[in-house]
Amino acid sequence: MLEVLYHYFERSFPLGETDKARYGAALAQMRILEDALKRYKLDNGLFPTTEQGLESLVRRPTSGVLPRGWPEGGYLDKQEIPRDPWGNVYVYIAPGQHSPDYDLKSFGADGVEGGDGYNTDIESWRLSR
Repeated sequence: MLEVLYHYFERSFPLGETDKARYGAALAQMRILEDALKRYKLDNGLFPTTEQGLESLVRRPTSGVLPRGWPEGGYLDKQEIPRDPWGNVYVYIAPGQHSPDYDLKSFGADGVEGGDGYNTDIESWRLSR
């Protein structure tokens, strides 16, 4: 599903607007990851820790507070955590520094913290709901 969204956005924009498509795909991926995190909390009473990471959405954690209600197959359709559309890992911190539950972010097109335009970080606590 996430790869389909990425390829849809990438092909929907003419040459020169690829980063715009990737930015839209990153927003969609982050919303999917956030929905999966919310389902994890509903099933288990808490969000995964930073150490357990996003990987806990596709593989049952074996350290830290072990989830009681983790479903067979996990919380994502594919059994892997997607990288952002620029090929970088999403940063997950729980509890969050900007949100009491967690912070989730992509470093944008340049893959480093900060930046302007499509290099701007995409941060869960700044996304409109």
